[in-house]
Amino acid sequence: MPLPFFILLAIAIGAAGAAVSVVVRFWDRILGWAQTGFLPWVDKHLPEFSGDARRAFMSLHGVVAEVRRTIRDAWRALRTRLVAQIVEFSRDVDSRWVVTTISWAIASLSPDEQQLVKYQDARIVPIEDLPPEVLRRWMEQNESTIRFDLTEARDKEFMSMGMEE
Repeated sequence: MPLPFFILLAIAIGAAGAAVSVVVRFWDRILGWAQTGFLPWVDKHLPEFSGDARRAFMSLHGVVAEVRRTIRDAWRALRTRLVAQIVEFSRDVDSRWVVTTISWAIASLSPDEQQLVKYQDARIVPIEDLPPEVLRRWMEQNESTIRFDLTEARDKEFMSMGMEE
């Protein structure tokens, strides 16, 4: 597979992850709330829907579990080639911010030719599009260059969601 495919896969995983991250990340809490609050309320006030409500949560649980497995497996596949990915936010002139993404990937999985390749992409981002953590560090600590290790953050995120398996 060509390496750009893996970069596109990483972007797709990120976009899909953002779309379902709230439910996937908080699913255990949602189930706890359903068990202690919502389902007892349905049992008391709408007993004719009690079975349907439980089946709905069980069906959703199956979907969320499958999404978690799919995300975990895709991340593992990507990590066989993606060694590290860093994003750096740097304050430029006129309050512009330059966001540089640096990725190191193995160009081939062949044991004979495991060449490490560096990819770098930079773009200008308006201040209103900066992540809250970047703004906070800039305002509170006067940092003008802020770096995040995206691979480490994603690895920790999957472990915290019980996705390390």
